[in-house]
Order: sequence, then C-alpha cells, then structure tokens
Amino acid sequence: RLVTIEELREVMISAGDRGLLAMAGWLGIILVATEGLRSWEELERLATWIVRFAGVVASLGLLQYFTGINVAAMIQIPGLSTAVDFTTYTRSVLNRVVSTSGHPIEFGVIMAAILPLALHRSLHNKTAASWVPTVLVGLMVLMSVSRSAVLVAGTVLIVLLLGWPNRWRVVAILSAPFLAIAGRAVFPGLLGTITGLFQNVEGDPSVEGRTQDYPHVLRLFAENPVFGKGLYTWATYYYRTLDNQALVSLLELGAFGILAFVYLIATAAVSGVGSRWFTKDARQRHLGLALTASTLGISLSYVTFDALGFAQAAGLTFLLVGMAGAAWRLSREGAVGELRAAPREVSAFEARGH
Repeated sequence: RLVTIEELREVMISAGDRGLLAMAGWLGIILVATEGLRSWEELERLATWIVRFAGVVASLGLLQYFTGINVAAMIQIPGLSTAVDFTTYTRSVLNRVVSTSGHPIEFGVIMAAILPLALHRSLHNKTAASWVPTVLVGLMVLMSVSRSAVLVAGTVLIVLLLGWPNRWRVVAILSAPFLAIAGRAVFPGLLGTITGLFQNVEGDPSVEGRTQDYPHVLRLFAENPVFGKGLYTWATYYYRTLDNQALVSLLELGAFGILAFVYLIATAAVSGVGSRWFTKDARQRHLGLALTASTLGISLSYVTFDALGFAQAAGLTFLLVGMAGAAWRLSREGAVGELRAAPREVSAFEARGH
C-alpha cells in the first residue's frame, strides 16, 4: 500500500532491531549447543528428546489428519495469546497436518529434518518402541501434503544412503516399494495427491506466484547488493509476500549475508560428517552423519518457503548447526585424548638410561 517515507523508516528501524535480537538468540543457540554439550552421551540425550517431542506433536497431527481437529487450538495459557491461527488446511479433500506449528509447510519441513535423528535412534536402539516416533515422524512428512517437506525428506534420505553401510542401503532400497504399497492401502489418496504436486508444477498457482517475484527481487537487490536493507526489514505488510527465504535474505542481508549463511551451513555439514574422521565408534559416526543430513535438509527448505518467519523452523535450523559443531568438537577432543593416553614408544637411547 502507499506509505510515507517517515512511516516506512520508522517501521524499518523497529524491524531491524527485532532482527538483531533474533540473530543474537539464534547465535546463542549455536554457542550453547556447540560448547555446552560436554559428552557424546549428552548429545545423544538431546537428540533423543528432540525425537520424543517430535513423536508427541506427530501423534497430535495423526489425530488432526483423520478428524480435522487441531488439539493445539484448545490449549489456552493464561496471560498469553496465540501468534498464529490454528486452523486445519486442506488440499484435494485431504487434511493438511499442522499440529503445533504455524503452517503445514513448516510442520512438514521440521518433521523431515528430524527424520534422520529418529532413524539414528531406531537403528541403534533396535527396539520396537524406538520405531514408533520414527514411523509417526515419517507419516507427518506425507500428511503435511507439502512439496517442501517431500524435498527435504528426499535430501536427508539421499545423504543417509550415501553414508550408510551397504547392508543398510540395500535393505532401505528394497523396502521402499513395499512401504509405498502399504501407504496406498492404509492412506488412500495421500500418495497420489503428493505425486500430483510434482506432476502439475508448471500450472500450480503457488509456483507461478513464486516465479513472478524474481524480476522484482532482482530490481530491489540492485539497490543494496552488498549488505542489503537489514534483517527483518522486508515488511510484507508494506511490500509483498515472498515465499522464499533465500530471496528475502538476499534483499535483507545482500550478497555478503547470503555468503555468510551458506558458509555457516557448509561448516555445520562438514562438521557433522567430518566428526566421523576422528571417532571409531559406530553410533557416534552415524550421529554425525544424521546431523549433516538434517542440516542440509532443512537448509534446502530456505528456497521453498520463508523459513526464518516461522519460529520452529528457524530455531531448529540453528540448533542443528550447534549440534553438528558439538559433534565435531567432541570427536576432536576424543581423538586428542586417545593420543595422549596411548603408550609412548621408548627409543633405544632412552632404554640405555640416558
């Protein structure tokens, strides 16, 4: 809408302040996770609780899928009000699960990003109970009926397959057709609807709306190409909605900010998988791989929706980065400790008493 320069400047200053506070909080999450987790047991415990809580909200999502009832809307905390409208979205007569998130896309993305941690826990605990959250989390990826969630899930599974032993890889590939058949039988219409999302991409209004933003973004990017306008200063109330965090960050942070964020994600990905170089423990090595898969998966969603505008997606991103950093630090500390504890060879000169 039309707005005066004075009003817009006031909004930008306030939004920029919020952006600095948000960034300070996100960086604090990374710092606490990277330096605060003192052992592999604590890192495993954190991953376990993430999966458990994901299983709880996934069970609420399962109820919403079949009944259309959102339990989160019934939770009223005295003195507080909800920041989002907990409604049940639909697509092709199917309920799109949102559970406690702000939107089905966000919910599907965070479930897909947590899936590697859930698989890590199930594969190493080897109990039937440990597979319950994993199955629920996997179902929520589909029940969100979101392209972004499927793309994130595909990314994390590819990373896991590349790092898994051959036996696990073969079992996963051979199991996929049977899981698809079972899914069609238990949840009729769900897989067909998801397949249709990718078959009709060219005529999808949501995709067309995103591609129509490109000329406007390039024009505005040329005004502040290096450092942008400032984090959170792209106020959709005054401008237009961009369902693409990469484009929003390009305008807010410029080329320098985009490169910094890519460097952050790349560092986390290398830290997670790189921890495998310094530890021989199979469970620790797999946890590093899972953290790399989760980090790369959720970062992919930044080109499919405005992830930093959703608290759960943003918080989980930086928590995963911090956990990957912790895996790198713990593996390095363990390697140094093993070297110091290893018996030192005595030279012939020392053996003669010199």
